[in-house]
Amino acid sequence: AAACLSLTEDFGLGTSYSDTSRILLGLGCFAACANMTKYLEYYRKFYTLILTLRFSFTKNVRFLISVIPIFTGYCLCGIVVFGPYCDRFLDLDSTAVTLFALLNGDDIHATFE
Repeated sequence: AAACLSLTEDFGLGTSYSDTSRILLGLGCFAACANMTKYLEYYRKFYTLILTLRFSFTKNVRFLISVIPIFTGYCLCGIVVFGPYCDRFLDLDSTAVTLFALLNGDDIHATFE
């Protein structure tokens, strides 16, 4: 359905991409890729990633549940401390992106100019 909507856009029949068509297109791509994983079962070396994710899913979910409050507090602290001085710390979304980049050592100089 989303591919048909995007084709009407390409040929000038539609107005523009709507959020609905983008979501449908993204979900369609995800479903196609997820469906391809069943073919990996036939060759054990390719199926290793799927087995690893299956066995480690609960541990990863527990880790994410324990890290989300800490990272949220880190972001709120960034908004309070740096918000008045830098445009990158005005809202929660941009603060989370900036602080995650700083944790990884990216773009440090440009952030604090």
